Amino acid sequence: MSEGNGIDREWARQMIEASPPELPDDPTQCDAWIELAGILADPAFITNMRTNEVLDRGFDHAAYAEATTAMVAKARAAMAQGLDPTSDAGGALAREWIAVLAQTLGRKPDRASRDWLRQAHAAHDPKAARY
Repeated sequence: MSEGNGIDREWARQMIEASPPELPDDPTQCDAWIELAGILADPAFITNMRTNEVLDRGFDHAAYAEATTAMVAKARAAMAQGLDPTSDAGGALAREWIAVLAQTLGRKPDRASRDWLRQAHAAHDPKAARY
């Protein structure tokens, strides 16, 4: 799926190995494998994944992983403290994440970046999470 699109092959291999499909405890596991085969057979899914603009922009995978780890830790701590996501502190955490994400993508943390992130999120195929 990643051939011909400039994605670092070693990074792609690591991502695939780090995110194996979560199959059900069912002894046959057939449904999960059938779903996975269906996802990979969907040309629209493959096209969406291959044309992911984030990966075509010289994406710094290491910086993204480091930033994500730090932000997930902050979000978990906020959740453990019962922080309301709609509170000012929740909004500040979201704005911080958007700024960090923009930086890892080589963008300025401005309105144009936020709009671009919204568009990228809207275009993202929800089957990618299942994949």
